[in-house]
Amino acid sequence: SDLKSYFDASIVVEGEKVPVSLRLKGDWVDHLEGNKWSFRIKLKGGNSYNGIKKFSIQDPHTRSFMMEWFGHRLFEKEDVLTTRYQFKVVYVNGVNKGVYALEEHFDKRLLEYRKRREGPIVKFDESGVWQGYLDVKKQQTRLKKYPYLEASEILPFSKKRTRRIPDLFNQFILAKSHMERYRNFDKNTEEYLDLDKMARFLALCDVMNATHGLVWHNQRNYMNPVNSRLEPIAYDCFPGDLTVHYELIGKAARWRSDNDYTIIDGLFLNPEFDALYLNYLKKYSDDSYMKSCFKEFDDELMHYEALLRHEYPMFRFDRSYFETNRKEVKRKILKYKKMPPLQRTIHKTEPYKNTTQNVLFDKVALQVYTSYKDSLRSELNFQNYLLSKIEVVGYSTKSNKSLIIPLEKPFLMGAYSNKAIERNMKFNFVPSSIYYKTKITGDSLIRVKVSKWPPASIISSLSIKAKQLPTTDVSKSNKVILKKGKYTFRNDVYVPRGKKLFIEAGTSINLLNGARFISYSPVEMNGSKNAHIKITSSDNQGCGVVILPENGKVSLRYVDFSKLRAMNRENWTLTGAVTVYEAQVDISNCTFSNNNCEDALNLIRCDFVVDSSEIKNTLSDGFDADFCTGTLKNSRFLNTGNDCIDFSGSTISIVRCSILGSGDKGISGGERSTLLVKDCSIEKASIGIASKDLSEVQVENTSIEHCSFAFAAYRKKAEFGPAKIHVKSVQINDVKENYLIELNSTVKINGITKVGKNRFDIDSMYSVFSK
Repeated sequence: SDLKSYFDASIVVEGEKVPVSLRLKGDWVDHLEGNKWSFRIKLKGGNSYNGIKKFSIQDPHTRSFMMEWFGHRLFEKEDVLTTRYQFKVVYVNGVNKGVYALEEHFDKRLLEYRKRREGPIVKFDESGVWQGYLDVKKQQTRLKKYPYLEASEILPFSKKRTRRIPDLFNQFILAKSHMERYRNFDKNTEEYLDLDKMARFLALCDVMNATHGLVWHNQRNYMNPVNSRLEPIAYDCFPGDLTVHYELIGKAARWRSDNDYTIIDGLFLNPEFDALYLNYLKKYSDDSYMKSCFKEFDDELMHYEALLRHEYPMFRFDRSYFETNRKEVKRKILKYKKMPPLQRTIHKTEPYKNTTQNVLFDKVALQVYTSYKDSLRSELNFQNYLLSKIEVVGYSTKSNKSLIIPLEKPFLMGAYSNKAIERNMKFNFVPSSIYYKTKITGDSLIRVKVSKWPPASIISSLSIKAKQLPTTDVSKSNKVILKKGKYTFRNDVYVPRGKKLFIEAGTSINLLNGARFISYSPVEMNGSKNAHIKITSSDNQGCGVVILPENGKVSLRYVDFSKLRAMNRENWTLTGAVTVYEAQVDISNCTFSNNNCEDALNLIRCDFVVDSSEIKNTLSDGFDADFCTGTLKNSRFLNTGNDCIDFSGSTISIVRCSILGSGDKGISGGERSTLLVKDCSIEKASIGIASKDLSEVQVENTSIEHCSFAFAAYRKKAEFGPAKIHVKSVQINDVKENYLIELNSTVKINGITKVGKNRFDIDSMYSVFSK
């Protein structure tokens, strides 16, 4: 770890020298053997390389050459989060070092590229187990069985950003709770884990025998802030040496002893997860699946094979390895699917009772967390994972790092058995390090840094007082009905997974005192022209409607949403008065009005049709869709505080819509969006139509009036590039400027293409014109 310091360097991007920070990379010195070292690289300032700000480069053999790349392509195909993985020829100080594997690191750009919102990426700190492996090297012995996983601190990537942004910090606290439940075999897996994506991930790992990334200290998980569940991030799947498949991951949960049970095994205690996993095993091990993948990736396979053969002339991508493993899995499925759901209880009673500890690894001993601190005071949480007693005797502070200050009353903490011994202690100052003694080390003092993060605690996404919606159950079809009537809720109400909710015409729902309406199942709200469904908040405190139907259908007809706030709780924060995630959405004849939040309507990863609806009098954005495909037509937008219509990473048709009164942009496409704007009218906006960050907007038969700018095309985020607008026909009246075009972005109108010549601060530029 003392070699992992960053140094100033530069890389060449598109002919320009770009400043970076660079360090050596890897857990073992195989990354530094020979003249082909591994590096971690971070681009500085507003620079990126192919949309990536942080990445590693390493010898392809460390991940079995193209095996790792092929695995990443399969995960990408199945919408399992994974890092971008490429091969590049690398020159270091002008010397050709040959072909390297380039792998994206863990930050928000990984998530956004894979069509996810920014949220914490978390891991178990692996430094303790590496101390154990280092001891194995020194002593020429086997790894000693100590509580490496139990003692491991749960940490976020992008630590400084996580501390700086309150929402991200609170999301991390929830992610930490989820990871704690995960490593303790909590059977209510659906509450903290995206079962479907984890099942896909494990099934693909089985079919490829790509299980290296399943070891607990190699696992990386993303806490999705929309559905507040963990998703796996596939990476480091293949070690340097390959093996042939020997057993199904799911079956291992049946024969392991309690003390050898892994956190992956624990997932199969959930029957729903077990069934999902089996279904995906069948899909991915089918004869036609792997053939279709080889065909789909054939051009890339041939390109990278040719590239690698320049350095490794005998190299061939081993397709037979995947075919052999696929056949083995298919054969074993027949045996596996005949087995009943796993029924067992994990006891793990004193798993280390007979383990003698004669060596101390400080990362698997005393852990000290910061429960609270301000500039003068702090409260620390002590947890002992050492298999013997310890005595806490002193501390040091940031201003006096070398001075050990004795505690007035040193205290003992008992040995770890099946649970850490804990103690909380308040200080009238802020210790930075704690010192303790053990019988293993005699009179020598052991120093442990105080973690800046709080200890893990179990948190639920739903409030304690949340109740299921009072519906009539039609049990055979899993259909539940909210009968016509007037309902008032002062606490959260929800519909569980596995149902289909129907709300009858004429129903009125009043959400008070911050109450939320949450459905984990598909929803139909079927109002009528003469009997609308109304969801409102008479005290203006209701925290909105959230629908998470897991790719099911959401149908809203003649529904009025008004006076709602976004679902904003300490650990679960959304931006919409109405939020729908991963669904087939049909909205018609609905209104969204007087909502006091960032988005009146927010669709995320949906395929939608919005027809004949109205959004008006919103605090900020009207309609915000992220990573969607869909059609918006015959709809009106009135008096939005910010953007009327805002799409990110989406492909959308906007037809016969009218916009009047926008505090910012009438229509905005960002982050590789493709928009068609046809037969629309836009009045009184700062910018009529904006295209940002590699987006392309086509405009036909549209009028733009009384705006500061008719069109704006620009790059806003470093990881993206210039934007385009193609105007086929437009009527412009009473605008201060027709165009706002940033460097290399383009606006084509009347057959003439205008190209931006300068890079500038877009926000400050058009804010001047909007005054």
